[in-house]
Amino acid sequence: MGDAPLADHLQVNGEGMARRGWRGARASAGVLCLLGFLSLYAVAVRTVAGQRYDAEIFGAAQRVPFGGHAQIPRVGVPLTLLGVLCGCVLVALRRRRGQAIFCAAASCLLTVAAAAAAQQVLGRPRLGAFAYPYNTYPSDHVAVTAALGLAVLMLWPRPRWFGQMLLGVVALVWMACVYNVVGFAHRPSDVLGGVMLAGGVAAVVVAVVGLGPSIPSGRQQSV
Repeated sequence: MGDAPLADHLQVNGEGMARRGWRGARASAGVLCLLGFLSLYAVAVRTVAGQRYDAEIFGAAQRVPFGGHAQIPRVGVPLTLLGVLCGCVLVALRRRRGQAIFCAAASCLLTVAAAAAAQQVLGRPRLGAFAYPYNTYPSDHVAVTAALGLAVLMLWPRPRWFGQMLLGVVALVWMACVYNVVGFAHRPSDVLGGVMLAGGVAAVVVAVVGLGPSIPSGRQQSV
């Protein structure tokens, strides 16, 4: 009997340390993503070589199959993720996962605001023949798509199928990236910057709020 309080104490301390470890890892990942976002902008947008290579990849990408139908995946992918997210929200509401819902909503809203602000604040200098007069970095379309995918992962109700859902989200975001470039909507740096921005915002939000990983055992995480 005397060992039970000690065991409970050790278990609580262990869970607390694991949670702090998760928060630290996610905060670090978020900072790295945001630093990558700024570094990519500094190289791909603010240098002559960066603009040249960006334009060359942009031109080569137009040979991707079905480029003439790029509007279909550009619209269909975020709508698909939004539909899945709505279903996940309903399940999360039933399970009273308020913290996870808050993280998902905050990540999406902050990503939209950050992408719009970045396009306005970050300039695109005219550095030769590869310049154009307005800034499209980052791709707000891809940033929102990636944010929706990350929100789905935050709320995904079946840990056993999480790996399959992760692969599905990655495939859909990749498709959105490709067909935003193929459809002449964005340069390659724009779409990569959009993914980095969404990932950074989501990781920082999760770290600040303290949302832990899903528990695959019989206990459901009460968040």
